[in-house]
Amino acid sequence: MVGISLRELRLNEETEAIIEDLKSKYIQISTESGHNEGIFNYCITSYEFDQLIYNVENIGDLSEFIDYIFEYLWKKTENNLLLMKRLLRNDILSRYLDAFNAVKSTIDGLGQREKVKSLRRKIVDTSNEMQNVIENICFWFQRSTESKNQDFDLDFVFQMGYETICNMHPETRFGKIELNRFRTDGKKIEGKYMKAYSDIFYNLFDNIYKKATDKNGMKQIEYSLIQENNKQNIYLQNDFDCSGDISGDLKKLMDLERILSSDEYLDHVKGEGGTGIPKICKIIRKDLRKNGIIKFGLKEQENKFFIEIEI
Repeated sequence: MVGISLRELRLNEETEAIIEDLKSKYIQISTESGHNEGIFNYCITSYEFDQLIYNVENIGDLSEFIDYIFEYLWKKTENNLLLMKRLLRNDILSRYLDAFNAVKSTIDGLGQREKVKSLRRKIVDTSNEMQNVIENICFWFQRSTESKNQDFDLDFVFQMGYETICNMHPETRFGKIELNRFRTDGKKIEGKYMKAYSDIFYNLFDNIYKKATDKNGMKQIEYSLIQENNKQNIYLQNDFDCSGDISGDLKKLMDLERILSSDEYLDHVKGEGGTGIPKICKIIRKDLRKNGIIKFGLKEQENKFFIEIEI
């Protein structure tokens, strides 16, 4: 090189110093005892802890509690990832640009403009490209698609729920009959609502497992799904023996209608271990924050129980 060594340019040393800071300081979990500059901070304040306790007090079952805690941790992680990107785009990029500017100043000080012209241009080009490099690195620091739910439709969660109930109860034969072909306008439901809709179908199928009448050694699920204009309609029916005295069953259904018409259904979610139609009502009103309509009853002439949900 013209009258100057790589050691004098110090670019390699600066680069190694930046990388070392990233590894040993910033890409670390921050703790009270060490790594206080670590970006990944999962500590919570007393106020945050009180809020966390307040939010979980009304959770009715263990699985919902676990889901809430994991979602809380994912939010903390996503905030940490945003901080990491901010550090890269500001402090780290500035340090690289300063290092390149220092190299340019050193080269300009040689006073041999023509001889170092090509070298200076390459350094300028590399400096300009550094922002794109940093953006590519920022792309690494985001929640993976595997940990996120993709957008979906009703038929997808129906089929997923059906496979789940079959796998959970291999001793029971299940069957499914589509009453009407799935109607959809092609618009998907946001992936963040996947769990809520999955839980709706789980509770529907669990109800069929527990209460449907077997026919020819099988619990048959007859269904129809509609997804249009940002609304969803779920219709299910199953065999239910209405040939005997069903006055007790009819009274239970009337009581259930009364319960769903008020906030009393929340007490039944806890009392029933978090399953059944009250749980479906809770999912729609609290988790999805929608004023859904749930209709259900017996078709005595057909020996069927039906449930229709409009969301």
